Amino acid sequence: MSTKKIVALTLITILCITGLAAGYVLIYNKPINNFEKLIINHTYFNSNIVNNKRDSINNFNKAYVAKLSDYIMPSSSKEEDEAENESVLTAKKALEIGKKNINFKAKRPYSIMVNRKMNYVLVLGIDKHNKYTIPYKVFLCSTAKNIKNTPLGTFYIGEKYRWQTMVDGTHSQYAIRIFGQIMFHSIPYTSRQHNKMEVSEYNKLGSPASLGCIRLRVADVKWIYDNCPQLTAVTIYSKKINPPIKLPVIKKINGKKLTYDPTDPKIK
Repeated sequence: MSTKKIVALTLITILCITGLAAGYVLIYNKPINNFEKLIINHTYFNSNIVNNKRDSINNFNKAYVAKLSDYIMPSSSKEEDEAENESVLTAKKALEIGKKNINFKAKRPYSIMVNRKMNYVLVLGIDKHNKYTIPYKVFLCSTAKNIKNTPLGTFYIGEKYRWQTMVDGTHSQYAIRIFGQIMFHSIPYTSRQHNKMEVSEYNKLGSPASLGCIRLRVADVKWIYDNCPQLTAVTIYSKKINPPIKLPVIKKINGKKLTYDPTDPKIK
């Protein structure tokens, strides 16, 4: 065998070994206790890597949700509910605490927790130790009518769309891809007009109603759209846990008088 062939084979072998090692680090590395570093520090990112990491991610998610009890205690009795209510933050107080303690200069200052069982979205801010531990915002949402159609696990924000046509032919504002066809988005509209909202679906917020996506009021999903960049972590879990921030009360609207989302900033 000539010297040139030996050199060529050696280079190919080195490249193959390097590629396999890089793939092992990307796909099989153990998750760590920080959403921020789970995937986003890798050189590249795509849904195939997420799929290959699914088991590892779900194991991490279970451990993380278990740790939520450090500041979110599940209720089991009326007495515990009353004691918990005394320690629950108001939305205003959560914002005050967050503004003092969240590192807003971080590349991704927020992590998002979706409680599929109780239909709310909790936004956690990053602390000075680069961990997402500061309850900052909570939104009521609607997950899937067939609960399994909203998948469990940790995912990462992808593409964003100002308006998006959904699988059932309706339209939604501020659609944010989470995984595959699963998105955050507004209540559906019959057309891309702000006054063509499906009022009956708005009135279901706080209960299961979607085909799989996570529906929110316009103001709430717009906040995520504007403030949570691509690769922000989104963890979907299913557990009866009350949030550390008081849930908002959403007044039902009369479709004969209103056909738009009352939080929509485009409506004057």
